[in-house]
Amino acid sequence: MKKYLILLLLISSCGIQDKPFDSKTWQAIDGNNFSELREPMINDLMKNHLHKGMSYNEVIKLLGHPDIFVDKSKKEIGYILYLKIDCIDDVAGTDLLIKLSKDSLLQSFRINKWKK
Repeated sequence: MKKYLILLLLISSCGIQDKPFDSKTWQAIDGNNFSELREPMINDLMKNHLHKGMSYNEVIKLLGHPDIFVDKSKKEIGYILYLKIDCIDDVAGTDLLIKLSKDSLLQSFRINKWKK
């Protein structure tokens, strides 16, 4: 029983540790370090910093320019949280997607995990 408890504690401690959101750190992407910089901050960002009704300019000031424009006609932008590359192709990832209203106000946001 004791061995299983220790194993469970070791496994659970290997995950990504949450960190407070910091705009400068979020925007300080250099190459492919999305997961080490952004993933730990995503829970605090979504809980305490992103709010329905924020203007597009407020979102840009907070997060920087989007990494992806998912669908310009639907006014959906995205920020990469994790990206797995196999040779030269993207094969899996996790993105923060933000949907804007026709008035360019934050309407909703969600996490999107994908695989090819």
